[in-house]
Amino acid sequence: MELKYTSQQRQVFSARQQQSAAVLQMGRAELEEFLSQAVLENPLLEFDENRRDDYEERDIVEKLEWLEETDKQNLSYYEQDYDKEDDKISNMSNSAEEGLEKYILSQFYTMRIDSRKQKILEYLVLSLDDKGYFTEGAAAAAETLHTTADEIEECLELLKQAEPAGIGSESLQECLLLQLDRKGLEAPIARKIICDYLELLGKNQLSVLAKKLDVSMGELLENFRLIQELNPKPGNGFAYREHLKYLKPDVTVVKFSDRFEIILNEGSSQVMIHSYYSRMLKEDIDSETKEYIRKKLSQAKWTIQCVNQRSSTLGAVAKALVKMQTAFFEGGKDYLVPLTMQQIAEMIGMHESTVSRAVKDKYLQCSWGIYPMAYFFVKKLKGETGFSGTTLHAKEELKELIKQENKKRPFSDQKLSDLLKERGVELSRRTVAKYREELGIPDKGKRKIFE
Repeated sequence: MELKYTSQQRQVFSARQQQSAAVLQMGRAELEEFLSQAVLENPLLEFDENRRDDYEERDIVEKLEWLEETDKQNLSYYEQDYDKEDDKISNMSNSAEEGLEKYILSQFYTMRIDSRKQKILEYLVLSLDDKGYFTEGAAAAAETLHTTADEIEECLELLKQAEPAGIGSESLQECLLLQLDRKGLEAPIARKIICDYLELLGKNQLSVLAKKLDVSMGELLENFRLIQELNPKPGNGFAYREHLKYLKPDVTVVKFSDRFEIILNEGSSQVMIHSYYSRMLKEDIDSETKEYIRKKLSQAKWTIQCVNQRSSTLGAVAKALVKMQTAFFEGGKDYLVPLTMQQIAEMIGMHESTVSRAVKDKYLQCSWGIYPMAYFFVKKLKGETGFSGTTLHAKEELKELIKQENKKRPFSDQKLSDLLKERGVELSRRTVAKYREELGIPDKGKRKIFE
């Protein structure tokens, strides 16, 4: 028997490194939940109320100073952030449905999804009803797309993982249950009510419901309030202020006349070590208690370090994004430039995977609205000449041309290619057809209106 020795280099993560990476990847809501649990489990940790109050005050001051600027973009942010509940967001020209579609699909930009699944996802999103439900059925969708029901179901499960929670549900019950799952709540009584007794709940027959569930009225009311907090129509009112309250941005980009300021929205994510237990280590206590406190102190310090590292990394990535996409923050979506995570990683001296974790489930608010941070990483067009822009820009130009066409005499793909060239976007007829299909726009024949 011959023995062979080989040298192999592997990256091995310790448990602490894994926790640090997990914290970096958390969105704002998930981070707040993680810290709340950490405070419950570790008596040495507590929320730093002073820093949270300071943050709230500083945030108000920053916005007041910002609004003193005369820039019109900031006025649109003011309207977006403070208008009455029933006012539409002034700087969103698209319909609520179009905004919802773009928002959902943007969450899949950084995932490794093949073009076939991407096309199915786009079809599913475009097929959502006003409430955000998918009621067409997997079999019908499979027949339309010439695929299998299993493949539709696979993509549907992926869609149901997107925000807002409950999107893509096939019924009210599933929508509410998905939201409980997203919150990490077992809530067996609430789940029983959702599955079997929604009608009784809707009729407010609480005493009857309490008897059927064999629970006290107090316990029933607690679960009733939990269900009331869920959103039965996750697709409704996307373009209104209510959605902005639901979406808490992690980063706000503030535009002054001569610069951009980046604010990390961390008001609810500040924890500190309880001073009482720190003092106990200096007192005469038994060794077992002292060892327990030391262990918890080490855990508390590491938790705080993970949160601080997350803030530092997120701030560095946001600063680099603003630098690379300055034209967007000044002029809007038409000015996005091609950008990769590798470019940002090289700028801030970190690994590409770190950048990927930093932007996952994070949102950025600016004068133009709230965007997933992954939105700012856009591919450069390949294989074409005379155009160095992004696929996103090319698709927007294509949509605009089709929107303006005479529906009695719609443009062919070749004509669209020629018109795009006049706008400085040089795409072949085949590429135009590909992008049109990816946008869910039918061909010339199906767009034509006959009188």
